[in-house]
Amino acid sequence: ISQIANSVFIPDPLLSPAENKRQQQEFEWYKKQKLERLESKLAAVLKELELREEGIVKREPIGTTYYLDFDGATGNLTGTWTFTNGSTTVSGSGGSATSELAAGDYVRVSDGSEWYKVTSVTGDNHFEITPAFQQATVTDDANSTKYNNYDGTSTSTPFVHLNQFTTDTARSPGDVLKVRANQTHLYAGIDIVFDEDGNVDNMIEIMGCSSTDDPWGDGSDVKPIIGFGDTNYQLNLDYDMYWQFMRLEFIESDDSYGTLKGRFAHHSIIKDCIFRDAGHFGLYLSFSLVSLIEDCSFYSNSGANVFVTSSRFKCVDCAFDGGATGTDEGLRCEAMSIGELIDCTFGSSSAHTYRDIRFLYAGSRIYARNCSFTGLINFYTEARGAFLKSEDHNQTKGAHRTYYHNGIIEKDTSVVRSGGAGSSAKMLPNSYCGLYYPLAIVDDFCSGDFKLWLPAEEKTVTIYIRTFGYTALPTADELYIEASYLDEATGGHRATVQSTQTVSANDTWTAVSVTFTPSQEGWVYVTVYLKKYESDSGVYVDIKPVVS
Repeated sequence: ISQIANSVFIPDPLLSPAENKRQQQEFEWYKKQKLERLESKLAAVLKELELREEGIVKREPIGTTYYLDFDGATGNLTGTWTFTNGSTTVSGSGGSATSELAAGDYVRVSDGSEWYKVTSVTGDNHFEITPAFQQATVTDDANSTKYNNYDGTSTSTPFVHLNQFTTDTARSPGDVLKVRANQTHLYAGIDIVFDEDGNVDNMIEIMGCSSTDDPWGDGSDVKPIIGFGDTNYQLNLDYDMYWQFMRLEFIESDDSYGTLKGRFAHHSIIKDCIFRDAGHFGLYLSFSLVSLIEDCSFYSNSGANVFVTSSRFKCVDCAFDGGATGTDEGLRCEAMSIGELIDCTFGSSSAHTYRDIRFLYAGSRIYARNCSFTGLINFYTEARGAFLKSEDHNQTKGAHRTYYHNGIIEKDTSVVRSGGAGSSAKMLPNSYCGLYYPLAIVDDFCSGDFKLWLPAEEKTVTIYIRTFGYTALPTADELYIEASYLDEATGGHRATVQSTQTVSANDTWTAVSVTFTPSQEGWVYVTVYLKKYESDSGVYVDIKPVVS
């Protein structure tokens, strides 16, 4: 409670004042609602502790298993009931609602696709629900309307609505909700909201069942579906930590912040899940740390499959595809995010409409290993400092490539210097590259080790370079090497020295060198700078420095 009470809205400097104001209003509303629920739950938990001491309550304090079954009705309501489209009032004839229902129970029409929470019972033939009824108006046959008031602790007394687990009842670290396989849970008109946190040793889990974990005996491996019917609702994981989702299929959210939104949602894990058919984003992470996304598929999420901003995340063995209805981008990095992509594919089944990865603003860093890409890696004008380092690029061992805002550096084995290294670093500048924004090689895994341990004596470091495609060759101030060395007998102060040689022709190896005398032994850092762009031009760099 204190954590939520002390939480404050942090404006995003990249958004407009109007959008920040809208988000702050939404934040304050969710905060107020969550505090009210948590205070109510605290009172219930304190009472539970009292009853536990008396031996009345048997629920495990750490790690209780719960069950979710769409068909798990407690029974049928007496009488005939009419649910009116767009209304929260349900009216009946011949009913006994005051004895059969209570606030907090759930109801649905006999052939309905969605359960509704009872907010109040106002008479035998009247009660209120939330959200407003989403389907066309229905009058159920007599004694056929379903209701549920179970505690969710067994397959014979299951929950029927996800909010019964995430919102209505108090969660403890280690709690698990098992969702029956091959069912669809529709939440048109209502968010799924989370309250409590797990902890570093005991996450709170929501997992779809399978043939190998099947308490109902269905023998099915079809993932249960959590859907929102193309409405502006979602799973809202704001300010919640240590939640895990497994073997679930999330579909059809039209919320502008994605099907599953995590804002300050630290240490979440999503495994073996599908995100599809969202009107904006499949997964949205904002100011969230250490999110693991493993063995998941994303497709047909209109804006981007995954959106991240100011977050740290790791994707392992995930597939990002365009899908039948199209997806603009596989991964959209807004700003200041750090991510890992391991054994992931982009566009392998169906291409993204515009880009595999897009960097919108400055500072995001993505490290990929053994990933394949079929589309563009794109940097927006303001994405300075962002990069994608792709080791074993396109799932080819040793084919390394780094994408920067102002160009690409890649490992090349087709053009190498006789007597030099077995590969070159190929520098491919783009139109953002220039005098004040150079493409640079600094100990890049595409280029090898340009960090040298040298003694306190005069040394010359030579690196061979070879231009191609230039109509006007780079000058000594547009293509050069620079060495940074320790220039005082003690301490860490450094000086730099820049080469002065110029290239005289394309397609010829040129020695470029610097001479200096360190005042103490230590690391010398050598950097290659390219500050000139022409179409279809670039530089090969022999990655074997010569020290004399």
